[in-house]
Amino acid sequence: MTFARAGDLRYVGQGYELRVPFPSGSLDSITIAQVFTAFEALHKAEYGHVFAHSPIEIVNIRLTGIGVMPKIAPPQVTGHGTGQAHLKLE
Repeated sequence: MTFARAGDLRYVGQGYELRVPFPSGSLDSITIAQVFTAFEALHKAEYGHVFAHSPIEIVNIRLTGIGVMPKIAPPQVTGHGTGQAHLKLE
């Protein structure tokens, strides 16, 4: 199982957010500053500008758990030539 963290950020007063990945580890003032820098870069790439003097707010924090599951084998058909098919699940 692995986890991915992200936040929905926006400038205060905006009606839309951009999803920004959060780094692993503790969220301290240095990490939050890195997240805000990433938000500004994403905002500039998406909209062509930043609002350098506008405060940024975190609207949502998201944690996604990612698990690896074994592949499920397709059912095998048995009962050849009997006119009835029986499914055998493995």
